[in-house]
Amino acid sequence: LKLGVNNKVDYATLATTDKWPLKINEIDIEIIKPKYTPDAFTLVVRYVPQELDEKFVENEIQCTIASASRIKRIQYNYHRKLNDYRFEVKDYQEYCSILKLGRIAIGYSWLSITPFYPGNRLTYCTKCWCIGHLRNNCNSLPKCRICLETFIENTSHVFHKEPRCAQCDGNHQSLDAQCKVIQDYKQRLKDEVDEAIKSGKLQRVVPKEQAPTFELN
Repeated sequence: LKLGVNNKVDYATLATTDKWPLKINEIDIEIIKPKYTPDAFTLVVRYVPQELDEKFVENEIQCTIASASRIKRIQYNYHRKLNDYRFEVKDYQEYCSILKLGRIAIGYSWLSITPFYPGNRLTYCTKCWCIGHLRNNCNSLPKCRICLETFIENTSHVFHKEPRCAQCDGNHQSLDAQCKVIQDYKQRLKDEVDEAIKSGKLQRVVPKEQAPTFELN
């Protein structure tokens, strides 16, 4: 039995509660909660001065937001004078509070906080590792993510062979960025998204412009 939700409130409730039954219809059950935090609970602190050490920024964020984790500086493909940091907030109340405030103190600066908006994502199957469809629409037998050998039931799979790509049959993993098929797919996806935005079918969310930085004396 797998439970799904379509909003952050329900997800946070199910992920944090311990009020689960031990049996359903007299059958013993085991509750397995997700081990990761969805992007919907990820925030970004923007315009952090470059002279601030990454460990210092991490400590400052965790001092204000106790449930903050996986704090990382966002890597951009172009030069920036200021840094952005993304981080996950597991506690829904903390997530809402800091997002409503919209600011966080880092050192002597009062900096903006915004939601994290992930980029375009590949559609791929975790059964056969081909792009363009999902696992529930795949008729293939489950395969190894690396070598594409078919899993044998009740047998442990030990990877010994070279990587093999499900897209081009090359000697790299199926979702490797060096794969020409993956590169072409990403470019088509970007072009389609750009066209949808241009036609008005989609709207791009643009982060707030940099607000003045307030110095705390």
